[in-house]
Amino acid sequence: TVATTTTDVPTTTTIEKPKEKYGFYLHVFRDPQAVIFQVRELKKFFPTSPVYIMSDGGFDFSPLCVAEGCTFTLCPPANDRWHPWPFFRRIWDAAVVLETEYVIMLEPDNTIHGPITREPKADAGGLYVQQRGFGHAEYVEALAQERVPGYKWTKHMM
Repeated sequence: TVATTTTDVPTTTTIEKPKEKYGFYLHVFRDPQAVIFQVRELKKFFPTSPVYIMSDGGFDFSPLCVAEGCTFTLCPPANDRWHPWPFFRRIWDAAVVLETEYVIMLEPDNTIHGPITREPKADAGGLYVQQRGFGHAEYVEALAQERVPGYKWTKHMM
């Protein structure tokens, strides 16, 4: 399946029941060997989960998606580290296409080692890493306390 991003997508979408629990959004640029390997590993461990590849102005992976049964979108390059709108729009487009309960974002340097063994308990975040830290907790707490008085950030929020 090959898809392209358009600007005339509805602003609200209602999904009656997700088709699958997990869908995978691959945010890529080049790295074809890594992307091909990643898609094949996803298909091995999550054979019924949909995969959506978005290339940020890089390579055209549509032949891979035709062969592997995923969805591909080639977008113009965007420096979304400084202007986040393209990032949010692209992941929203992927979520609409994937129609899954959870969207898991991957980049080519992520590796898949097996199926998910623990169900997610939250709607956002990543894997818990014991040594991971956060150097700006006081700043984030101050911002959050403007909306939620008494808000306290904890290490388990990582």
